[in-house]
Amino acid sequence: MIRLILIVLAWPLVVVVLVSGYQWHQAVFSEPPEARLTGALVDYPRARRVGREALDQFVRLAPAEQEAVLVSLARTVVSPERWLRQLRQADYAILCIGEIHEPDTRAFLAKHFFDRYRVERLLLEARPEELRRIERRVAEGQEYTPLLDADIGAIIRSARLTNPDVRIHGIEETGEQFRTRQSAEGSRDRSLARNFWRNFRPGATHVVLYGALHCADEHGWLYRYLRQQASDREAVAMRNIQVLGEYQFEPLAALLYFLDHIGIAPGHFVIADTGRLHPLLREWFALLDQQVLSRYDTLVVFRDAPTGSGGRIADRDGEKPATAATRSAVHRVRQVVP
Repeated sequence: MIRLILIVLAWPLVVVVLVSGYQWHQAVFSEPPEARLTGALVDYPRARRVGREALDQFVRLAPAEQEAVLVSLARTVVSPERWLRQLRQADYAILCIGEIHEPDTRAFLAKHFFDRYRVERLLLEARPEELRRIERRVAEGQEYTPLLDADIGAIIRSARLTNPDVRIHGIEETGEQFRTRQSAEGSRDRSLARNFWRNFRPGATHVVLYGALHCADEHGWLYRYLRQQASDREAVAMRNIQVLGEYQFEPLAALLYFLDHIGIAPGHFVIADTGRLHPLLREWFALLDQQVLSRYDTLVVFRDAPTGSGGRIADRDGEKPATAATRSAVHRVRQVVP
């Protein structure tokens, strides 16, 4: 009987040891997840339909209206390199980058953003103790360092190569903050905002890298709290950015179909100022506007094809290229819009 009682009492301790051992093994020997796409094509029939309908409406416009749509695209759809030059010139104090936690997104950001843009304070979706473990792995030379099931190590290494003095902070809600708000008014994103301001330094360039919705300019999310709490000077030096892969969000595929067909943005591109897009584009791509364009100042799109490889979604669908008239209009606009 005594032996049975001891076994029963010891069982919870055994479970704790096993769970702790598993967590330690995952932290030390974790491997990168398999790529979701592995080169396979993703079919979005609804996106193709929306893209075709937009193209049909574009073709039916009067030449002057077509040119107005094209001019808005030419002025705001730019290469990542040109966008980064614009960012450096603007000297923003706070950039909130909303991502989907996937390996392709992190790889793109490491190579095409953090490797080329000097960051002084990088704020990540991790608690301080978790960030310490991450930084140890990076310092030990671990090739794969997971944060939310995608590698963060390459981003940290790129940020440090660009600026060896970069300060990295984890601003995720702590356990104490979580317990406190269970018995009082508050939210996770309010906690994130408080943690951000604790690590804010006037005059420095801050980049927040978080799940996409946290960077949306909407009530209840981190970026809106930061804008509301910032001084007037800080508020005008803020931008929120969403980063999407061409297959990560179906409404985006509809716009890509349209752009591919008329011959704009064949590779990675940036809609640098979503507010400058022509109203007809917002109408034709209403779901993308509702979910992304109206929520973020900037949309960064990365693609599988190398720059200059031509249209992708339209080509894959076996569609005919843009008409001669459309190509001529695009060429004419590119000549007059810097």
